[in-house]
Amino acid sequence: GEPGQLTAPGGLRALLRELLDGPLGAALGGDAGPCPLEVDALDRVMVVAHSGGYQAAASVLARGDVPQITEVVLLDALYGADDVYASWVRDAVNRFDASRRFVDLYTCCAGTVERSRALVASTVPGGAPLVFDDDGDGDPEPVPEGAWLERPLVFKRVPRAHGDLPAAYLGAIFQAAGFARLEQLER
Repeated sequence: GEPGQLTAPGGLRALLRELLDGPLGAALGGDAGPCPLEVDALDRVMVVAHSGGYQAAASVLARGDVPQITEVVLLDALYGADDVYASWVRDAVNRFDASRRFVDLYTCCAGTVERSRALVASTVPGGAPLVFDDDGDGDPEPVPEGAWLERPLVFKRVPRAHGDLPAAYLGAIFQAAGFARLEQLER
């Protein structure tokens, strides 16, 4: 829950630069040596937060200096920073920007229901076609059968326990995002 240096202006940019210059660059480069990837060359960046990670996610949205953030995923993590998330969602709605995605999966009992419902009510026009909004307690349909992750804005109450959300849903979220698997990337 403590975001550390991610709260500093450009904190996310600095972290990504360090990773690309170090272990991540080496892994992406393989036998050819470190991958010469620059932060500005990234096409898109997904920010994922679980629980208290909402503080770090809000900090990087507000001050991370990485404009390529196209997806924000909160896994039972809307405990605060409502204004930061509302601004990001409103921007996507106002531009009708389907290239951006905001996913808010919340549980019945961890204390995020009220904020999640308030966020969708205050930022999304009723019946907007870019929204999947389901406050029911059923599990969403699996990808690719379910269309819930095809929408740019997803608000869904899920029946899993708070601690189970990353394992239960991140695979489907990454699949729907269309990221290439590492072994599929050309070197």
